[in-house]
Amino acid sequence: MTIQSVSREPLPSGNAARRVDDQAKVGGGRSFANLVKQTGEQAVAQTALPEVVRVKKGDTLIGIIKDAAAANGRTASGADAWRIAQQVAQHNGLRDVNLIYPDQKLALKNVHAELAALPEAKVVTKAPQTPAAATPAPAQSTQAALALRMAQGLSAPSLSRINTAGPVPAMHTPVLDKTLQRAVEKGFIAFQEIGHVKAKIARMAQKYNFQPDDFARLTLMESDGMNPQASNGSCHGIIQFCDGDDRGAASVGFAQNPRAILGLSAVAQLDLVDKYFSDVGVGKNGRERLDDLYLSVLTPNARNEKRRHVPLDISGQQAAYLHVGRDQTRPITRQSIWTGLVQNANERLRTVNGASTNPPAAARSWKVSAYNSQQ
Repeated sequence: MTIQSVSREPLPSGNAARRVDDQAKVGGGRSFANLVKQTGEQAVAQTALPEVVRVKKGDTLIGIIKDAAAANGRTASGADAWRIAQQVAQHNGLRDVNLIYPDQKLALKNVHAELAALPEAKVVTKAPQTPAAATPAPAQSTQAALALRMAQGLSAPSLSRINTAGPVPAMHTPVLDKTLQRAVEKGFIAFQEIGHVKAKIARMAQKYNFQPDDFARLTLMESDGMNPQASNGSCHGIIQFCDGDDRGAASVGFAQNPRAILGLSAVAQLDLVDKYFSDVGVGKNGRERLDDLYLSVLTPNARNEKRRHVPLDISGQQAAYLHVGRDQTRPITRQSIWTGLVQNANERLRTVNGASTNPPAAARSWKVSAYNSQQ
């Protein structure tokens, strides 16, 4: 990350530098060590907060905030970085706190007070490394680093599971990120769970060939967005595992006590989702479009009808969003499912960060082109 600072206090030079050297000679080793410490503390105190930063490829707004804090001798927790990142997004007119571009300039002047008020960074003295211990760690993707940053509050065993489960695929996931933020705000999941939840969804998306944002849209319809406590009395959890023989709860081993699913965290329920998707064959026929992914949860057999505007064999009355024209007296089609899920997500996420959730033009064109056949 390149940080452009408009003003910065000069470091000691000339006579000041000679005074440092002379003082170092007077007191021997201990005085020199104290002087080094004092000089280092002064240098940290004199570090000016950047007024403007230029985004580099691979940067995230949360990472920029953490780096700016660290450069000023401060430390930003995941929650602090997320809070300040939202302020930066608002001050810079960003529609999406998760969407920044290389070479984009971001003003940080308006959050100087927040950055300066962060706790001072602790100085950690590292023990000398043996040659074996000095082996550099494998490089992580930006998204993997972000997931781990957001998961700082997880226990050591949980972090170990994240690190050893394989690389997290690189993702651009504005809908998923907003859904997770909203879930935290509503108390559905803890902030400390975000990294683990996102990592699990990323790996499932890679395994079953769907878009992580589409999974977020699915949960926004089924459980108001990643709510592990959601239940309508007969269906439970983040994707609504339903009671009955050969239905969702039975498929994942909860035939005898489906409501026990509600006692599991979102992270644990994602393990059940993984098993369910495997059982119903998600991704076996190539890329899973949004309507296919949702039908895999609602009525898997209805996936056999591939035409976009033909009524699907789905029993019962469903949420109005899923019916043609949001009219529950009309049928459900693949097209009405896709339209309804997108509209539902946009409306539920509209107030998150006070920004619109309309996808970028490229994403919109991909969605339109996927469904432009008049079958």
